[in-house]
Amino acid sequence: MSGAELTSSTVRWLFAADWAEAPSGGQPMRVPGAKVSGLETAASLLTIAVWSLGDRGLVETEQIRPIERERVVTMGGKSFARVRPLPGEALRLGGLEGALLSKAREPASAGLLGRFDDMLADKLSGDDEHGLRGLVLSLELNSGQPWVSVANYARDQARAAGLVELEGRIRRKPVIADPGAIESLRARDREIAEARRRYREREAPELDQAVFADCVAAVSWARTD
Repeated sequence: MSGAELTSSTVRWLFAADWAEAPSGGQPMRVPGAKVSGLETAASLLTIAVWSLGDRGLVETEQIRPIERERVVTMGGKSFARVRPLPGEALRLGGLEGALLSKAREPASAGLLGRFDDMLADKLSGDDEHGLRGLVLSLELNSGQPWVSVANYARDQARAAGLVELEGRIRRKPVIADPGAIESLRARDREIAEARRRYREREAPELDQAVFADCVAAVSWARTD
């Protein structure tokens, strides 16, 4: 795999030390060169992935209810946004985008018992059939550190490309393996950040906020320890 094949969320993960918030609330997560806030960084990566899939014409994202503060959340709660897969070929699409698209396109009959558990959760929460929270939760995030599970999709894609390696036996820390290749991706990272800025400010600011809020809610709900 070459750096050119990396998804947008993976590129942004590689440079998360430049933009992610500092750790807070006992939810730290390691990215190359830094320790960052796990929940907010994971939600940002998911938001980038959803945006990237929409930019590729592979999903349609729309806001389905106003953003509001939620006092009571049942089974993950009701999504602010829905993400529906569109026809289209996702050639060699991996990382977080590939995982989300695969789950979004997964037929109802997939799995040992089909998606009965997902449908039951949707009924109990009152969520939309294509609610973003359900899509995020379908990634089967680790209940102890779900934000790490999200980031690992980017980490593993970058690792497969030879850009990072893991240090340590227990708390495995991602470190840069090819500084030259990373530096060559800096311009693309800036392009992604600028495209995201234009999208938020000119095209769909409230939708982007709804997607981020859903991602925060889903990752938070996934933690059960």
